[in-house]
Amino acid sequence: LKETLYQKKNGEWFLLGEGGAMTRYCINSGDSRCGGSNIIPLTENEAKKWVEIHHNDDYEQLFGEVEE
Repeated sequence: LKETLYQKKNGEWFLLGEGGAMTRYCINSGDSRCGGSNIIPLTENEAKKWVEIHHNDDYEQLFGEVEE
């Protein structure tokens, strides 16, 4: 499973996900499953949550200092 967060020039966020037959990105092909990929649009809040979970060290670089 590989997920990469991107931001478009217009500020919109999206996640590019790729994975094998046992991941949420699988494709059903008849009686079998194979790997696949998908582009998932995200709101800024969804992107922030994703970064908090997966790349916490990059949060301030992408979104600025955390407000307490």
